[in-house]
Amino acid sequence: MRSRYGFSLVELLVVVAIIALLVSIVTPVYVRSEERARLTTCLSNQRQIAMDVLMWMQDNGGRFPSATSIWSDINIPESILRCPSEQSSSQQDYLYNAFIAGKKDNLLTAPSLEILTADGAVRQASSAPQEIAAPQYFSAPADFSFRHDHRCVASYCDGHAASFDEVPPFWIIGITTLGEFDSEVRRSRYPVLTLWHWGEMERITDDGNTLYDGKAIVRALATRYRGRVKVVLVEVTAFPQLVQEFSLPLSDAATSSLLVASLFRQRNELGRVILPSPDNPNAWSQQTWAEEVTDFLRKVLAQTEAVLK
Repeated sequence: MRSRYGFSLVELLVVVAIIALLVSIVTPVYVRSEERARLTTCLSNQRQIAMDVLMWMQDNGGRFPSATSIWSDINIPESILRCPSEQSSSQQDYLYNAFIAGKKDNLLTAPSLEILTADGAVRQASSAPQEIAAPQYFSAPADFSFRHDHRCVASYCDGHAASFDEVPPFWIIGITTLGEFDSEVRRSRYPVLTLWHWGEMERITDDGNTLYDGKAIVRALATRYRGRVKVVLVEVTAFPQLVQEFSLPLSDAATSSLLVASLFRQRNELGRVILPSPDNPNAWSQQTWAEEVTDFLRKVLAQTEAVLK
């Protein structure tokens, strides 16, 4: 009998297939372990930034740094400002919460829930400080970067750092696209209080008195339900399909509603409260405006508390 040297073609193909299978199993595990290591580094970076900010505040009357001078104020090494998972050429990759900039720390009701810095969507390669770009009371989801295997790292005002896979429920969000509405409302694991409005969010008299301030309403609700309910602001002028889909009494007519509050749990609308607009807004006194807004808030709070029980 002739001795057999080497392998047949079938045997070689089987060996190659087994090796390929092992590689396909091991590679994702290796990639995930690398990303976990980068996430750990990012957590350490932002925890260090938070501690430096808190120490700076001790020497400056307990106030948070200015949004325009945060990075020069704390004088932290540039390497700490770089996220290992961000490949851009920017000199720093974290956003600072401009909403708390310059404020006293004793004004925060829940420091452990208030974001201080976060992984940010890079806008440009410059040395200018990045901020969580918010109008005075809310921020867009696009400001956050979920670059750590679909997670975003943030530091908080009590000094700790953590990661999350969804914009936290205490953050007020301005919805600007239908995709954001679907993601932030219909797919949210948290109850969502959606405030729909058309056009301007405030009404001011000719002599400068504020009769109705929609932003103040949004801020009050978000502060009350911090950590329990996601508060979302939707300006529906650009979303006529949403007005039709949810039968919203909102339009540019004088008889339309000023503000509609809808409480959602995923795709289910659990309740609705309407702040009406008078036929003649100028005929309402300041007291009437205050009474209507107070009644609106009372009804919203009652419905929300009922859902949270």
